[in-house]
Amino acid sequence: MIETLTPEQEALIPVYRDKWRKIALSNKQIETKKATEIIKQAFADSGIINNPKIKFVSSPLNAFEDIKNLYTLQKQVTYLSFPLFIIILPLVVCFYSLQIESDYVSGLIFVLGCTLSAITYYKLSRIIILNIDTDILARLRVYLLNNTNCYLSKSLERKLSREFYDPILEQTERQLSRIHSTKLKVNLHYFRILCPIGYGWYQWRIFVQNVARLDYCISVFNWKYDFNKWPIMQSMIEEVGCIIPAYNQILLVVNRPIALNLDSQNRLHAEGETAIRFADGYSFYSYHGVTLPERYGKLHPHQWQAKWLLEEKNTELRRALIQGIGYSKICQELQATELDCWHEYVLLKIDAFVDIEEIYLLKMTCPSTGFIYVLRVPPYMKSAREAIRWVNWDIDPEEFGMQT
Repeated sequence: MIETLTPEQEALIPVYRDKWRKIALSNKQIETKKATEIIKQAFADSGIINNPKIKFVSSPLNAFEDIKNLYTLQKQVTYLSFPLFIIILPLVVCFYSLQIESDYVSGLIFVLGCTLSAITYYKLSRIIILNIDTDILARLRVYLLNNTNCYLSKSLERKLSREFYDPILEQTERQLSRIHSTKLKVNLHYFRILCPIGYGWYQWRIFVQNVARLDYCISVFNWKYDFNKWPIMQSMIEEVGCIIPAYNQILLVVNRPIALNLDSQNRLHAEGETAIRFADGYSFYSYHGVTLPERYGKLHPHQWQAKWLLEEKNTELRRALIQGIGYSKICQELQATELDCWHEYVLLKIDAFVDIEEIYLLKMTCPSTGFIYVLRVPPYMKSAREAIRWVNWDIDPEEFGMQT
């Protein structure tokens, strides 16, 4: 029974986590023939789907359109069935009821016929989108992970689960799911279509984390594993990627983006260009993880204007604009009011409403270089000296000068 990790084993955890994160976030395009063979092999012995229908789509937008078309088709079938079950069937029942001399029996047949038609129509209308089996991917993951064996204590298993949880992959998954729901601007009528899409990204992220942990255990602990399933699990990440379950055992395989830009904290980010772009042109802009409309995203932050802060109502976008424009430019363009000064420090206030809290800034001029720095300080600051004390971790500026 393995209960603890050695320092060397601890040090290997981020190596395997980063390895599979890099594979998952690559822009390597999917080879349809190879991916089809891998998916069919993965489902072959699982008993989950006998013969999955696989369709490759170039972006999540195509996946949405495909599921939407299936939704519309099913809805049309339901509408066409309305006269059959609501009008024709009761008439037929009424006709046969009239042939029966007993009023009681004929009435009962008529009521049962109307009830049957209503129930049938209701059930038919409910299969429009609700019978998409979103658990297909979860069951496949459980099936592939079975039959592995390593003697780990419960506490160590929990520790590895925490360590191989990847916040960067989760952040990317959430951004993708959120962007699809906002960018497509779907009404509530079609909102259910986005559920399988978001769930597909979620299962993909969980699958990557599980494969990374299993790879670590096999290499570090000599974990016994299924020689047939393990290559399939690796290939599902390396060659297939995100799978979205659709109606009637159809699996939509979303191709990887041709461009994916991240910042130093691995958040979707690009300046003056799209942060993520798929082969069919579906793309969006992002600034340090904040999704931007095209009117901001297509311009470099150096071209952003402080006056946009007065017009933007979205708080998250205002924060991104403030970060991109910078306080120096905001002070200049929005004509900040000087509240107090002390030596080379000036306390400023932005009178215009551009954030939830009032913006108070400390302007600092370096005596030797002449460079000007601007930092935001809490709105309860009353003097420049108090503000510089707050910036210097509650050390008085004169005392700070003596220490340095």
